[in-house]
Amino acid sequence: MPINDHFLCRQPRPASNSSILTPMKRTTQAEIDEMRARGYDQVIIREAKFSRVRTAMAEQLIGRVREAFKGVELGGGVGLLQGIALDDYASPEVIGQHRAMDEKKDWERLEVKQLNRASLCFFDAFGVRFHLPALMVADLKGELDMSLAFFLTRLDELGLAQFAALSGPQRSVVREYLLFIKDDPGDTYYRKEIDRALEEYWVA
Repeated sequence: MPINDHFLCRQPRPASNSSILTPMKRTTQAEIDEMRARGYDQVIIREAKFSRVRTAMAEQLIGRVREAFKGVELGGGVGLLQGIALDDYASPEVIGQHRAMDEKKDWERLEVKQLNRASLCFFDAFGVRFHLPALMVADLKGELDMSLAFFLTRLDELGLAQFAALSGPQRSVVREYLLFIKDDPGDTYYRKEIDRALEEYWVA
């Protein structure tokens, strides 16, 4: 049974030490051209170019996430609003009302503002399978306020149980996502934990 611990449910994203290479920063060629026109320092422009390359890589990975989780529905799993209500110690009646309002058919319809409130530790395995692709896509788009690294590298009994419903292709794309965020120079806080999880659980 998921435990009520706000630290485990919603991990804030660690602060970046770079002006350009913030976690999942998305940079366009037009922005780089404007930097050149305004006489930005070459170091800043190089960082922006690197960010542009990662933006293209993120777009490709988003496509693979969508393919791996295509057609996944919530079923009887814990919903997003239901999980938030559980985290808020809501009454059974309120929890049921939230459950009734939850998106259950198409994870791509989940709103980013609600994803940013997600109480991850209250998802069961089917809740994780439904919401994880939306969370990864939001992160790859630079829209997610929380860090998924802590959640995906938590290999205790609860964490492993939450990943139990993922298929082989779904596990593979989670591994790709972890490899991608591990190489993000703007977010190095969980790098050791990611390496361990890739070696011990999210194996090729």
